[in-house]
Amino acid sequence: MSDWTTSSDDLRRLLSDGPTDRYRARKRLFGELNGTNVTFRSLEFRRITDFTTASAPLGVYNNGILVLNTDISADYPSTGEVVLAVAPVDGDVLEASYFIQWFIDSELEDFVLKAANWLGFGSTTTSVPDGLRPSALSFAASQAYLKMAIRWREQVSEMYKVEDAPSKDVNSQTQEFLALSKEYQDRARNLRNDYYTRQGQNLQPLFSSGLAGNIRDVAPRR
Repeated sequence: MSDWTTSSDDLRRLLSDGPTDRYRARKRLFGELNGTNVTFRSLEFRRITDFTTASAPLGVYNNGILVLNTDISADYPSTGEVVLAVAPVDGDVLEASYFIQWFIDSELEDFVLKAANWLGFGSTTTSVPDGLRPSALSFAASQAYLKMAIRWREQVSEMYKVEDAPSKDVNSQTQEFLALSKEYQDRARNLRNDYYTRQGQNLQPLFSSGLAGNIRDVAPRR
């Protein structure tokens, strides 16, 4: 059994959450278009593209025209906010193209540690056998998608305080994340059981962990 030092990297690959995996093309930016407001925000969190240095096709677009880097006063990728030098007016269409990542390294590490604990190996990945690592990764992925479901509901509720509700049902993405979470937890159990069956062993005592199937519905405030 080798030391599992790449567990977080392995989970990031499983989730397809690398620096160039999640591209968003011409996504709407939110904020009041009134000729005065200069602060806008992307719906998705943890944008990793910096609009002050980005080059086409990445960047902010106003009515289909790329906004120059020099016309962006400040950018805060971790929160999705961008500050423009010139305020757009009513009727303008403000969009942006960028890359995002869902999780920072510490979150991935936490998911994998929870998986190790679920498998009965305590809060460390060093003792997880090679054959149980696929199960651990699947359980960690289930925790990641569960967190995304909760985060998405909170983000959408906050974002649409003064905006029209999105055309797509805001609950649908949450339910998709929950479905993926359950799928990966089921896969984790099956992989774990198959491992012990092949070893000719009874299942080891494991910590139980259930998924929250429902998330409090917070309707967008108008």
